[in-house]
Amino acid sequence: MWLLSTDRAVLKYFNGPEDVKGGYAILSHVWKKQEQSFQEVQGLLYQDGVPRDRTSAKLRESCMLAEAHGYQWIWIDTCCIDKSSSAELSEAINSMFEWYARAQVCYVFLHDVPKHEQPDATGSAFRRSEWFTRGWTLQELIASDLVVFLSKTWTVLGTKASLARVLEEVSGIDADVLTFRRKLSDVSIARRMSWAAGRRTTRVEDEAYALMGIFGVNMPTIYGEGRRAFQRLQEEIIKQSSDQTIFAWGDAVPFSSLPLTTRDTHTFRARDSDSYLLASSPAAFTNSADIVPVSMDVAAHIASNLCRGGKLRTMQSFIRERLGHAATSRMHVPEFTVTSHGVRCRLLIIEDRTGESSFSAAVLACQHVCSDTGARTGIALVLQRSDTPAGSNTAKSSVQYHTGLPLNLNAEDRRHHRRQRLLILNSAPAHNLPHDHARRLTIRWRKLYLAQQPLAQDRLRFGSGGVALVPTIPLRFLFPSWLLVELDKRGFRSQHAPGPGPVVEKGAGSVAGLRTPVLYTRWHMRSVVFANAATGEAFAIQLGRCEDALWATVSFTPASSCSSLAGDGTVEEEDEAYPLEVHQYTSPDECERHHISCWPDGSKTFGDGDRSVRLTFSRRQQEPDDLYVVNVQLAGHVYKGVRRVGRVFSQEDHEPVPVVELAGVIR
Repeated sequence: MWLLSTDRAVLKYFNGPEDVKGGYAILSHVWKKQEQSFQEVQGLLYQDGVPRDRTSAKLRESCMLAEAHGYQWIWIDTCCIDKSSSAELSEAINSMFEWYARAQVCYVFLHDVPKHEQPDATGSAFRRSEWFTRGWTLQELIASDLVVFLSKTWTVLGTKASLARVLEEVSGIDADVLTFRRKLSDVSIARRMSWAAGRRTTRVEDEAYALMGIFGVNMPTIYGEGRRAFQRLQEEIIKQSSDQTIFAWGDAVPFSSLPLTTRDTHTFRARDSDSYLLASSPAAFTNSADIVPVSMDVAAHIASNLCRGGKLRTMQSFIRERLGHAATSRMHVPEFTVTSHGVRCRLLIIEDRTGESSFSAAVLACQHVCSDTGARTGIALVLQRSDTPAGSNTAKSSVQYHTGLPLNLNAEDRRHHRRQRLLILNSAPAHNLPHDHARRLTIRWRKLYLAQQPLAQDRLRFGSGGVALVPTIPLRFLFPSWLLVELDKRGFRSQHAPGPGPVVEKGAGSVAGLRTPVLYTRWHMRSVVFANAATGEAFAIQLGRCEDALWATVSFTPASSCSSLAGDGTVEEEDEAYPLEVHQYTSPDECERHHISCWPDGSKTFGDGDRSVRLTFSRRQQEPDDLYVVNVQLAGHVYKGVRRVGRVFSQEDHEPVPVVELAGVIR
């Protein structure tokens, strides 16, 4: 590790903290622009005078304060890591928690807190400091024994010990953990993750790297891997810990909400991060702070009482008859192994006795503890069996499972636009299942595979058969500029349908793009109308959403029904809007035939032999997952001969126009 001398600001290399005689101080702060790097500080040696005098104000004040407190060395992350060396950077990131833990003092510089601040005051600048929102500062707060908080003028505001209760309120970290009265390893994984849920990092990979020390794991740092880093972090945690609270994140519903006896299949969306076993970011654990690990015996006892009402069988007979153990033997231990086919697990499963239901529940060895009453409830994970393609040779034991209850099974949750992953297991009599329902269920240990979130470049963009999947909202639609030009060659330009219409944006002498108004609610739709000035023909592409599905259709207006247009292709002010038919659906059954998720290859043709429009929705590899690209093809006897009045664009005389999005945000 490199350390900076406090008297001269000269860098020196040490093999480790144990080699630093007299110890060292360390700085925690929020990075700002123009921080001095390792190379820049090294370069000060070749200039006249004392190097410390030419360092930045932050480095200089840090050195002066540490020197005044009797420390010869200080570590500052901006200049004590040679980031030009990937090996040194990786070593520093993996060692950083220990470096902060081994420091004699950690100075926390709060650039946005004045010197006369009262940290414990409600709404104080201390409580609102940016330092509490950064990802890296979490481990720096936890690891260090002695933490001294400094104002923006480098005056002391207090220590971690004296401000422990305030820090607990601001950060969510237990005061006992901050003051080392409770071991960090005794805190559940879910609770530790929840501390990082509201924090942010400049690089997405640092969401994971900043947590390695808190969970006591080490792994290579690979900048550029994106959210795969957080998945690797969880995989490393699973290898070292049996704490199943790492799986207890997301929304929860009562056990009775799970359709354990249905055989209906329900599709999942590959981009839904909550349909996989592992979380995509610490934010998933926002509501998991009160989940604690328990023994598997306790978890199984709650599950058995729930299903059997606590009346039919004792716990001993349950263990002996349902799990194949003698009453005095130990229960199976859950297993988790990461493979290329997903996470291979051995779990206690609640399922339909026939074993053919689409859904089941995996009992987790953890409980939710109510912070107000202390009441405890068991936790289970919703499992949904993935469809096996017809003719597949996949063995039953190799079938993948996804997590979460599909939205279309619970209307109340549709407004949240996310799956419900967890089940609440409450052994109180009021929460028991009906006797006839409970008798159809069985509890047993099973080995199965739980799906892992695919890598970014491998994420599915289409469902089976090439059908475009309905993305999570908000949605966006893109009419490429080349398409607008080709329609213009046929004489069709965008016009206003009844109600607020699309906005035509001009660029470089030609149409540059198109934007529709916002679609605000379910069952709401807008039309993009294209009209021909010469013939009066018009058609409208209608886009809308019912519940969680996107639909599209086309309406036609023959020439005899149309208003006249001005010579430049725009609607004259005195003209009325086109009397196009509007498909306003009020139930899924009415519009299901127009759901684009049901279109073969994402395409469908509307119209007849005289006029037809073929719509195709596709995706672009480099575009966001929530963007649909729209293509329009015209056919039919009437449209076949239609051409634009006046000059016709051609490939030779038309310059390429930049693509502009048609943004339809569906809430």
